[in-house]
Amino acid sequence: MPETNKLFHLPDRTRGVPESGLQDFLRQNRADPVRISARDVTRLDVRLLQLILSAARSWRERGLDLTLCDIPGPVSQTLGQLGVSPEMLRQEAAQ
Repeated sequence: MPETNKLFHLPDRTRGVPESGLQDFLRQNRADPVRISARDVTRLDVRLLQLILSAARSWRERGLDLTLCDIPGPVSQTLGQLGVSPEMLRQEAAQ
């Protein structure tokens, strides 16, 4: 049976959403490959980025995939400017 990725949609935190629920999602899906959609994100703050990078490392150490997907252009540029490489975080641009 093929693996199925669990999907989480990040809310745009600039609209007053203080907690995204991402930590709970990650805890509940520790044994599964996951995809985190950034399609609604206009700005990726440092705290959220740290959580995603830490989770990506943890998933990689367990042999699982964690992908940040649907990344809008400005967010992708920010990731590049911060030095976030594909080795650190699997990334897929918005289509």
